[in-house]
Amino acid sequence: GNVRVPTPILSAGFNDIRGIKDVTDVREVREGGFRGVHSYPRGYKPNAITLIKGMTFSRYLRQWYLDATFWSPGMADYRRSVSIYMLSQINSPLGDLPFEVYRFDAALAFPSGWDGPDLSSMSDEIAFESITLQHGGLSMPQSILGSGGEKVLDQVIL
Repeated sequence: GNVRVPTPILSAGFNDIRGIKDVTDVREVREGGFRGVHSYPRGYKPNAITLIKGMTFSRYLRQWYLDATFWSPGMADYRRSVSIYMLSQINSPLGDLPFEVYRFDAALAFPSGWDGPDLSSMSDEIAFESITLQHGGLSMPQSILGSGGEKVLDQVIL
């Protein structure tokens, strides 16, 4: 896929990612003498991110899931900063080179669900179906596209 999630040890590729959105709780207040309703932001609730149809050659993601699932006080913290990159390619004399189009950084992330591969002796798949990540909030640093959506290809070092 064209989406990858780097970890301290590896990169894993995914075909799809769902749940990259922010949700703000809203408090509605009725005011005497006013027929409408005033709405105020009340709090922020990060949405779970699901990484779908993944591929990796390492056991890191599965071990991270197990570490988070069976964590107890005194063990190392299982939360990690995770960056999700949407990649594209640019042609160069060296061949097609990947470059970052978008990046989302998820703070204090940990896996809360793991859906492994369907196993068959007739298949050579080593992929997994999905991983669900909980997190403490998303940020979107400046990307190769710049702030206005225009391609800023001179930022790509070839």
